[in-house]
Amino acid sequence: MIDVPLLPESHREQARQALLHGLAVLQAVERHGSQGRPFIDALAGWQVALHELGNRTGFPLEIRLAEDTGWVGGRLLTADPRTAEAIGYMQARWRQRAVGGLRWSMPPTAEILRHWVLRFGQPLRQASDAARVRATLEELRPYGLETLDLRVPGPEEQALIRAYGVRFGRGALARTAVAYAGFVNFICEGRDPFSFAIALSRPVMDLVDVACSSPDHLAWVLAGRREQAAELHRVLGGYAPVHAAATAAYSILLGTGLKLSKTELLDLGTSAVLAKVPFALLPPEMTERPGPLTREERYALQLATVRAVQNLLASSRFGEATLRRLVVAYEHQRPYALENGQRTDLHVYARIVAVANAFDALTTPRPWRSGHRVADAIAELRQASGTRYDPVFVEAIDGLTRSMAE
Repeated sequence: MIDVPLLPESHREQARQALLHGLAVLQAVERHGSQGRPFIDALAGWQVALHELGNRTGFPLEIRLAEDTGWVGGRLLTADPRTAEAIGYMQARWRQRAVGGLRWSMPPTAEILRHWVLRFGQPLRQASDAARVRATLEELRPYGLETLDLRVPGPEEQALIRAYGVRFGRGALARTAVAYAGFVNFICEGRDPFSFAIALSRPVMDLVDVACSSPDHLAWVLAGRREQAAELHRVLGGYAPVHAAATAAYSILLGTGLKLSKTELLDLGTSAVLAKVPFALLPPEMTERPGPLTREERYALQLATVRAVQNLLASSRFGEATLRRLVVAYEHQRPYALENGQRTDLHVYARIVAVANAFDALTTPRPWRSGHRVADAIAELRQASGTRYDPVFVEAIDGLTRSMAE
């Protein structure tokens, strides 16, 4: 197992603040120009944040951005959602000017930071302008601010980035399972599940962040989960919580193929978790026994779904987004098309969740059977493609699993 050299916890908040203030400076100059108050205030905030970080780590202070990750003094910064967004925004702009990072040999003055930002922000109208901007940035090196070259991370750094991404993805999957279990327990106790301390949307947003920045990392987590299913079920409280979290993760990965926004992916992932709540409310003799459900048991599952949604509607305060998620939770059990071939009007999220749910259920070992091989699970989904499942998403999950195997 690769040991990821993480930035010490005592330094992380200062590093995050330095990145967030750096983002604020770039946005202020882009939106308000270099003479307005927003830019002056943002610049002062960045200077303070860099001083505080340098006091923790010592000077010289080096910050690099690579592969949507931040590195401070050669150590990886564990990013929260706000910092991840800042890293993505800044890295995109740095890359345009072949900037890979910054190194301060001494605490920076506001004037040096201002000169760097103004030179960095010069417009790029032709191919040679990037080199010209870099030349002007190099002029600040004697004043303690060195602009570092853009470079592709080497094999060791790539391995570290991948190891951290997988670790973060695995943690997000586990937190989603824990939030699901708490949500269900609150329902069983007659309490408002939306008041549970760990809101469902919080860990699901972590899954979204991993899927958007490094989808391969989340795919590797899911592939590993199939191999370690029994251990995960033991640690995280059984089949239902892990299945709910994995269904959400597969749904989010399928949603990225539709170019959904992060807000839409959060909606989709949370809908997937809510869709599995009725399953946990069924008696174990129904959910754990060998063989497929009978017609009567399938009706009982559908009835449990309806009742769960009705209870949530009656007991909770929520907005339009939550209502939409509850509708998807109900709809995902309906077929894609009727027996006469007429398509039903299912929400696209419900069609995604139906395929993600079925694929994870088929490939996960159960007490009475081993998990299906991926190819066999895809073949079974294809048999119901166009009737039970949307063919678009059956093919999409086939493509996803092929990429996971590469």
